[in-house]
Amino acid sequence: MSKAYDATFDCIQCGYCLPSCPTYATFQKETHSPRGRIQLVKLVHEGRLTYENIRESMELCLGCRACETACPTGVQYGVILTETIDALTTRRRAARTERVARQMVFRKLLPSAHLGRVRPVMERAIAARLPERAHDFRLLDPLPDGAKALATVLPKPFDTLRARDVSRQDGRPAYRVAFFKGCVMDVLFHHVNERAVALLEAGGCDVVMTDEATCCGALQRHAGDASEAKRLAKRNIAAFEALDVDFIVQAIGGCGASLVEYDTLFEPGSAWHERAVRFTKRVRDVSEVVSLLSIEWTRPINRRVTYQPSCHLTNVQRVTREPRALIEQLPGVTFVPMDGADHCCGSAGIYNVTQYDASMRILDDKMPNVLATSPDLVVTTNPGCHLQLALGAKRTGASYDVVHLVELLAYAAGLTDD
Repeated sequence: MSKAYDATFDCIQCGYCLPSCPTYATFQKETHSPRGRIQLVKLVHEGRLTYENIRESMELCLGCRACETACPTGVQYGVILTETIDALTTRRRAARTERVARQMVFRKLLPSAHLGRVRPVMERAIAARLPERAHDFRLLDPLPDGAKALATVLPKPFDTLRARDVSRQDGRPAYRVAFFKGCVMDVLFHHVNERAVALLEAGGCDVVMTDEATCCGALQRHAGDASEAKRLAKRNIAAFEALDVDFIVQAIGGCGASLVEYDTLFEPGSAWHERAVRFTKRVRDVSEVVSLLSIEWTRPINRRVTYQPSCHLTNVQRVTREPRALIEQLPGVTFVPMDGADHCCGSAGIYNVTQYDASMRILDDKMPNVLATSPDLVVTTNPGCHLQLALGAKRTGASYDVVHLVELLAYAAGLTDD
């Protein structure tokens, strides 16, 4: 029996998931709710519907997994969704250009050890506002609407942090940790990774990295490329198990969610499953580890701040307390909770590229709650959320800045001037 089909029987159709589902809230259709999608998948496995009958509904799902935290019976919606997307992908008759593009991005570009070489070029292009100018002159017209929109809100380059002498009282590290850089994160948000490492070192951690690590496989998994996701998982497991560390730390909500579920890629009882379980037990979000450290927050923020948690950090990694607690303890922060903060912003990996219109409707539904906090800063913990919320500011004319939690903490710790 299929794992997805088996999981559908845990759903009792109570509807507790409905208020948590952004696509149900936006479209008000039962087939665009977790409960409805579960029923559709069940009907496919029972031969009463085809995969094509449910394609629109399933591909409109953000994969935010908020329904799992609301579900009283513990339905494994992630299992249902992932297996179904895999099945839909294998049955999809994509145009040759799309197939080639997917192969290039998911199997060549993102896992490439040379991806980091793109960063200096990207930084110079962004500093010269080339993506925005290309958009204004319609040079990006061949790209999907979502890609064109995101090109206008790419993060500005930041100066590389100066090396700092971090003294430790007893000369021993608080923890020995391995830092996972990610792929897109280390190109577009390299400065966040730098600041994350600086924070960990300021708190007394011995931080190590490995060039053997690669893309986490999250985007491949979202796109239904299970075999590539499994290949990347094996490479990362092998890379990090060679290191003698207490934790594997990352600052990326989506990547972290992928890493902590590596065990679900392998058959229970297999050697790779056992290795994956050992790996996942060591994965931590940077906020979890920073919360364990003694770091002095010496520089006041003096800003009005709200927090938009990453869905995958909240619903998959189940990290909810630490980010907000860290924000609230910083000097000079006026923290304003956001209504509906647990609702997805509509980014969801590459959803804002593949389902641009739906993504913008979900973002537009969220923006009144963002603006109601009158923020100077919107803090998030994921690059996709960062770009989406920056796009929300652009669409509404809002003047707030979007920052990663790590940027705020590094500034408050006096590790950076911006």
